[in-house]
Amino acid sequence: MDSIRKLLNDPAWWFASIFVGILVNIFSSYLKDWIDSLFSSFSRKYKVSAKQREEEFMVDARFLADNPMLLLYETTIVTSLETKSLLVQIAVLLSFGFLLLQPGNIRPV
Repeated sequence: MDSIRKLLNDPAWWFASIFVGILVNIFSSYLKDWIDSLFSSFSRKYKVSAKQREEEFMVDARFLADNPMLLLYETTIVTSLETKSLLVQIAVLLSFGFLLLQPGNIRPV
């Protein structure tokens, strides 16, 4: 437990974890299509499901492209939700770190 506390006090660990999180987030959006095509080559059911999701996405994309005000409204809502989600994640991670650093919470075994 002491090693975890030392690790959490190290700024390099925080920088590395945030950097890796950002990289995973960026690459996951690009890898999703590749993983979908890989799984669809193994499973017919997954292939049908992936094709159906893609068709539904294209219908929604065409609908939003035809209605620019709805596109703006949808973008505003999604951005707002993503911001709130990010703030909640930051608050949870910071509170978890502060709880670990409090000396009263560590009991000897």
